[in-house]
Amino acid sequence: MNDSTPAEYHIVKVQDFLKVPEDRLEECLHEFRDYLETVRKVTALSLEAWKRLGVKEPETEIGCFNWCDDGIRKATLQIEIKLKQNAPRERRAEEKL
Repeated sequence: MNDSTPAEYHIVKVQDFLKVPEDRLEECLHEFRDYLETVRKVTALSLEAWKRLGVKEPETEIGCFNWCDDGIRKATLQIEIKLKQNAPRERRAEEKL
């Protein structure tokens, strides 16, 4: 990695936050909070859509949090929805944080 490439952190477990440098942790946690808020909004909208369609709520799996220390505050949220009748489908939502 050179000076122009921002560091990236793959957060799966709480202990993974220890990999983030202490002086960047506040920014990382700020973006993580924004990520969680976006997950809640997207999940609520999806559940409402399933209810309106009269479809039983599918299993929803939220993956890990990947943080890029680039200062841009743009996140990509990936949610996998598994339907029993169909193969897994993937939804992507991008939001400026």
